[in-house]
Parts: sequence; C-alpha cells; structure tokens
Amino acid sequence: MKKYKLSRMFSLFAPRSLILVIAWVAVTVLFGMKAPESDIGNRGAAVIVASVIGFILVILFLVSETPYELRLSEKRLYLSKVVFIRPHGIMSGSYMRRVHVRYCASDIRNVSFSQSFPERLFGVGRVKISGSFRVEAERDADRIAIPREMTVYGIKDFFAFKQELLALLEE
Repeated sequence: MKKYKLSRMFSLFAPRSLILVIAWVAVTVLFGMKAPESDIGNRGAAVIVASVIGFILVILFLVSETPYELRLSEKRLYLSKVVFIRPHGIMSGSYMRRVHVRYCASDIRNVSFSQSFPERLFGVGRVKISGSFRVEAERDADRIAIPREMTVYGIKDFFAFKQELLALLEE
C-alpha cells in the first residue's frame, strides 16, 4: 500500500477555500470602512482585528477540511480526513463533534488529473474521482454523507501518483 503526502497549502485552490478567502477580504474592507473616520488609529485597529480573525478562520478551515492521508492499494483509493458533525439534540454537550473518517473508493468510474501553474512549480496536483465510496468512521458513520465524487488537492509527488493510479485502474 503506497501512501502519498498532501500539502494543505494547496487546499486554497478548492472552491470553498476561495470563497472563505474572499469573505475574509470583504469583512476586512467593511471593518475598515465602518470604523470612525475621526480617529485613524481606530480604523487601523479594526482592520487589524478583522484581518487576524479572518486569518485564523482560514487556517482553521484548511486544517480541518483538508485530507491528511491518501493511499493506493489493490484497485482502491483510501482517503483519510477529519470531519465535524453536529451531535443529536441541543443538550448533547458539545456543539460540534470531530470525527476521523476514512473514505474508500472501490468502484472508480472516472478520474481526472489537473495542475495549475503554481501547483506545477511545486510538483503537486489535484485529482477528481467519481465512483462509489464507502465510509469508515470511529463513530456516527451513518450521519456522514457519502460522496459520489471527491476532489483531492495538493498531492505531493503528483506524477508518480498519477502513474500508479492509472496502472491500478488498468489492471
């Protein structure tokens, strides 16, 4: 079973990440415009606070939403990541529950590989996989959505991964 590393930095190319970055910039601009004009120090402080809060949210999103392990074995692709789900009921203790999930793609129907220019410079890429997935989780597996397709960003050693996945699918 071959394990491939993933670069979380390149998860910024994911559409959800780009939306979060755009929202971060918009909130920073709005905080800067809404600060009182009489005191330039207040405006600067508001922009700094909004920037720091937005930066922390972007980092938390990248850490939580990015898969951390990708493995290939015997015509199967395994993807491990952490998901957050809501517990049943309001009085169940915590607001969100962190669950380690392993997706297994066994019947892969369609695979597309792509690399943008920055990804090519760093030797990483992304793959979009369509097929049937199975979910394995430490708890609450029935509450985790089973995807029909999945895009994985930031695959290091992308050329070797592409060659090995194509060879497995041809067997």
